[in-house]
Amino acid sequence: MLDFGLRICSLDTMWPRKTLDIGFYDLFRGLSYALFFVFTPRTASAVVERKSETLHADANGRFVCLSVRSGFDTLLRSLNFPVGSEVLFSELTIADMERIASANGLKAVGIELDPESWSINASTLEESITPQTRAIVVAQLFGRRNSLEEIAGIARQYNLLLIEDCAQSFRSPLDQGDSCADVSMFSFGPIKTLTSLGGAIFHMHNRQLVEPFAEQHGKMPRQSNLTFAKRLLKYLLLKCFNHPLVFGTLYRALILFGCDPDLTISGLARGFAGHNFFERIRMRPCASLVRLIESRLCGFDAKKLRKKSSKGRELTSLLLSGIETPAHSKAAKNNTDGYWVYPVLSHHPESLKAELVQHGFDATQRSSFVVIANRHGAHTVGIDFLTRVVFLPLDNQMSSRDIQSLARIVNSHEHRFIDESTQCDNSVEAAMETNDEIASM
Repeated sequence: MLDFGLRICSLDTMWPRKTLDIGFYDLFRGLSYALFFVFTPRTASAVVERKSETLHADANGRFVCLSVRSGFDTLLRSLNFPVGSEVLFSELTIADMERIASANGLKAVGIELDPESWSINASTLEESITPQTRAIVVAQLFGRRNSLEEIAGIARQYNLLLIEDCAQSFRSPLDQGDSCADVSMFSFGPIKTLTSLGGAIFHMHNRQLVEPFAEQHGKMPRQSNLTFAKRLLKYLLLKCFNHPLVFGTLYRALILFGCDPDLTISGLARGFAGHNFFERIRMRPCASLVRLIESRLCGFDAKKLRKKSSKGRELTSLLLSGIETPAHSKAAKNNTDGYWVYPVLSHHPESLKAELVQHGFDATQRSSFVVIANRHGAHTVGIDFLTRVVFLPLDNQMSSRDIQSLARIVNSHEHRFIDESTQCDNSVEAAMETNDEIASM
């Protein structure tokens, strides 16, 4: 560990695993919104706050929620499914989704992912439906977007609600998700595309859900503008560490103070860490958060997303063909994949991560992903993912030289293990041939 620390201390720069997709201008603008509502007399701010309140929902079934967690919990409470009902999930999701289902008296059942699309395997889905099944939640993972047409056909056949989780795959302010879904959920949390450091937008394609959701949503207390102001100040500080040189200094400092940089950095970005989880998510967003989301959507720059997509395709083109890259779709029509994160599946993830960190790339195996158990308890694509994944840093500020360096490290590492595996297989085949020869004598 000491040797590792000394090598890190020799680094000048380090590319962070994830940078905040918000500039200082918008951070200060959000802070100004929050402080306005905190310090302006209530009578003077009431009119402005009422105008912001109208942005929470509209007649077209668009709701602004505190978070996807908050909105999903509100949705389940408004549906009031019988206790013991089942909700089928893409097996790879964040732990809190299963937690929310359980708190509403529902059982979460995982559906295995297809290793090509990284979406629910339709054939496995139909086998998992029972009379207790009430809904299907499909996660659009890693910035990819898959059609829900086939899954929607199955949902209609069995009269199931279809919920699309687009938290990782925001495309534009006009993006309302797949119209085949009953509900599409978008997140603007701290590490998301076009972050507002919180908030979510729910699009209710099924109009029958609008009134019960609005009623349930309206019962909840509103988040404090002061709480949001404190959140903005925290991320203003963290934004200062987004530059590779400053981030490298932070990384070295954490090691010198005896902290685990990987654990510390992961913890800083968690949106709902700590106690009183349901008390904190069962709130409406404050007026300043709603206003910041709306202003961020109005100022959306599609070029940034296209550039990120271009960087992702460039990195994929440089990696060995045998390296699995779940964020990359081979289909030409999906060239707009956003590469929200860039995971690779490694033969030896621990050593790959260490090698990347040594060369100034803050790779990590940590994530909020969990695998929801399926009915059979079998080893699945999702379990294999969590066992082998390494998330690579991919930033718009990276030059082609940086991306080439990143790809070279991954290729060199994986090639060694591929060669070892091949040699092992050859040795086994040779031994079997020798045994056959001995047996025939």
